[in-house]
Amino acid sequence: MATHPVLHRFVPLCENGSSQEWRGTYPVPSNLIKPWSSGSLASDAVHQQEFQNAMNTLIPQYQTDCDSKIRQIDLACMTCGAHATSSAPMPMSQLSAPEPYIVVNVLPTCERKKCKKEALKMMAAIIQEDMSPEYLQKTACQVCGVLANNMACARCKSVVYCGKDHQRQHWKVHKKECNQLALIQAN
Repeated sequence: MATHPVLHRFVPLCENGSSQEWRGTYPVPSNLIKPWSSGSLASDAVHQQEFQNAMNTLIPQYQTDCDSKIRQIDLACMTCGAHATSSAPMPMSQLSAPEPYIVVNVLPTCERKKCKKEALKMMAAIIQEDMSPEYLQKTACQVCGVLANNMACARCKSVVYCGKDHQRQHWKVHKKECNQLALIQAN
């Protein structure tokens, strides 16, 4: 299987909000790197399973480094509060971005398997909530799906775009609902 080197951004979950991010490059199957199209890769079950399978082989390669970094940062286990001596890496695909990469949330845990499992479960719930249709409608460009919270429709402020071209392109569809959304926002 052909692979392509992909940037991995390791982001430890820190209580104080400080950024202790580090980066590394690891090979990822080339078939996982696809430009965003009309369908969402995040909801494509086949793609998700292929991504998960690829990550299951990669996680052991960087587990030791993640554990070491967590101990250096001196964090508490996110489930029981004990001193974190281990980590639970949770990769998230950004392989449809113009410059593909993977964000690895590094969850601080103690050595207990129960804590690792619970940390991953908690993070999955947070991600699931953040990927809800309501959240994505408010944060993803209506044309290409790129998270683009910086350019909302000036009238209704209910949808966002990554740029003026996509806003103009989507206007034919959006204008039908724009006035109604603006009235709802006003009340």
